[in-house]
Amino acid sequence: MGPIPLSLALDPKDTAASTAPWMKTILPTFLAGIRRKTSPHASWEYSDSPSPKSDSLSSLPTELLQSIADFLPTSSAAALTLCNRTTFLKLGSKYLTSINQATVEPYTEWYQTQDQCVRPSPAQVEREKFLEQLSRDSLEFIYCYYCKKLHHPEKTGSDRNCTRCSKSIPFEQRRPCTQLERYQVHSSHLHGDFNHSRVQNLMKHYRHGRDYSNLLKPLNKTWTSYRDGFTFQQSVQCRVRNGRFMVRTQHWLLFAWANGPDVQLPDHYNLGLCPHLTSTGYTKYPGRLDRLLLCRATHPHCCECGVCCGVKACKDCPTEFQIDTKLLPEEDKMALVITTWRDFGKAQSPFEPEWEHQTHEMLNKVHPCPRFYLGEIKASYERFDFDAHQTPSMIRALQIKKAYSPTIYEPG
Repeated sequence: MGPIPLSLALDPKDTAASTAPWMKTILPTFLAGIRRKTSPHASWEYSDSPSPKSDSLSSLPTELLQSIADFLPTSSAAALTLCNRTTFLKLGSKYLTSINQATVEPYTEWYQTQDQCVRPSPAQVEREKFLEQLSRDSLEFIYCYYCKKLHHPEKTGSDRNCTRCSKSIPFEQRRPCTQLERYQVHSSHLHGDFNHSRVQNLMKHYRHGRDYSNLLKPLNKTWTSYRDGFTFQQSVQCRVRNGRFMVRTQHWLLFAWANGPDVQLPDHYNLGLCPHLTSTGYTKYPGRLDRLLLCRATHPHCCECGVCCGVKACKDCPTEFQIDTKLLPEEDKMALVITTWRDFGKAQSPFEPEWEHQTHEMLNKVHPCPRFYLGEIKASYERFDFDAHQTPSMIRALQIKKAYSPTIYEPG
């Protein structure tokens, strides 16, 4: 992919007319979607008639306003130019032209952290800051740190293959943010609709005091899978706590159980708590999670085991988990219930330490895991009571007599 000029900073796929000059089409289209901070329901008007509120700016000498802008960083001066028609006429296109001269390459090196990439020039840094400032007041667009553009957050997932509409986009023609999703592991331990673009937009609304409940609903999901020998159910619930995006995931693994020391876990299930803690069933080479699950299954009535009971933590990312059991004696079955609490940080950028460590296991060899006290993440999310989270609908879904069926999704 070639360099991206500022004229294409707003993704052409999100505009009605992308072939016309950007100052006449793209910029007004973007400004039309911006709301004033003082009045969230009022929209910007890009017209030729000055507003009565701009009389004080009109009386300000042009030389004085230009001197003020010269003391500002280029990104702030360019943003000041776009405040209203008066400032645009007085300051001209000097700072916008300066921003436009800086071009950047999309971020596609999924295996590298931001510190490992080529450091951007000062002009490129100012360009990124300018686009970040434009995205703050927009209800429709975010600044994508992978594409280096402004685009709708839903566009990140729209380029993936869609089996329901028989739509297939070649991998090399997808957006950089969509390409990077292929190498990230959110879908293996959360779900396919979870990505940074959606979380970034949600957290932006939260920081500006806007209602983000509708943005939170698509991220909360519950689904049940029926397989030969076991039933698997996963529930994902997201919350914002103290300015941080946090996720609680609960995994239910129901299988036949006979009381005794020779307990075996089912085969061929896929259980992922985070990029570093996974279990796929019975194996000759068990990992840490396999050993904990097997230990808990051998003594489901004991809650004082120092090995498998209580809150545990991942050594490589801000994730805490707890293993509980639920016995169904009438069916001679037992459910291993693994609850995880994960901290994704402020989610302003995908290059924050918390988000990077939750994304791919290879990145943890570069930077150490952010420090946290054991039980801190769980306590920040909620006061957890295992029995209170067992709803009748969840138990009924687990007890359905099916040997195999496609995954059934339920409202989160």
